[in-house]
Amino acid sequence: MVKMPPRSVSRKKLKLARILAQRKRNLGSLRSIIPGCEEEVDVDTLFLKTMEHIKKLELQVRILRSLLNFYGAS
Repeated sequence: MVKMPPRSVSRKKLKLARILAQRKRNLGSLRSIIPGCEEEVDVDTLFLKTMEHIKKLELQVRILRSLLNFYGAS
């Protein structure tokens, strides 16, 4: 006779599968918006490139604010 695993084990596996699927979707979304990460890169590289991209965007915002202050807001 085949012994079935307890329900709690099956639920835990199902929950883990859902979490892993959501993580994969989230990483795919992040890859799609970070320049240079369209191809498969490891998670560490993806996070590093994400951090670099955020820093570049912050710099652009500072530059644009400086230009706005210099030329004045209309």
